[in-house]
Amino acid sequence: PQELEIPYSTRCGSYPLGVSGEMHKRNEDNIQHVIQRLKEGDGEGVITFSHFLPRREMLPDWLDPDTTRFDPFWVGKAWEKSAYRFAKVAGSANLDEQIRRLRNAALDGEKVRERGRSESKKGSSLITDSFDRTKEENKKNREQEKERQEEGEGDVYTIRHVHVFGHSHRPKDIVLDGIRYVHHPLGKPLERQRGMITSKVIPLEIWHCDPIAEKSYPIPAKKRIVRFWKDFYWG
Repeated sequence: PQELEIPYSTRCGSYPLGVSGEMHKRNEDNIQHVIQRLKEGDGEGVITFSHFLPRREMLPDWLDPDTTRFDPFWVGKAWEKSAYRFAKVAGSANLDEQIRRLRNAALDGEKVRERGRSESKKGSSLITDSFDRTKEENKKNREQEKERQEEGEGDVYTIRHVHVFGHSHRPKDIVLDGIRYVHHPLGKPLERQRGMITSKVIPLEIWHCDPIAEKSYPIPAKKRIVRFWKDFYWG
């Protein structure tokens, strides 16, 4: 953010230029391959990964993900210097540009699958038995979805693109523009002791696969996490 653009010298006296652009180019062939598969309707969802932060709102001190303007008052004096330094090496908007293209391709693929389901339904409607079984399965799925909503789990089918990132050692779990961004760090022992992250880190399930039922779906966040140590520990 421009608000964090303060003079700061590295050991060599300058920042490496073009690194983000070069890595962006190296990703491109793989991105194009996945985009093509998604547009053809392959896959039930998208899970992407990056070490670095894909957008500014994922910075540890960005307290309002719904705004695009950073407020300097979000950074306390005790953390001011480290916040400025980290922002310089936190990530790249190039990552989110590629992630968004994957999401758009997945939406196109969903339309392809929907057309396929409609055509399949027309064909099977001639067979009463098959149609009845499909009707029963749909009814059962609706009932299960209603139960999940009543239990507070929300609509598990809403967000079908999850991006997992790291680097900051500060938990985040936010949905922005149709994508869920998750950082679930192990962190350092001192960070756990100080409440910067949870004291007992266990694996976080973000997607559930049921091989018996041949179904898979995303697991929604229990709570939105913007600044963990403020909302869950010190707050």
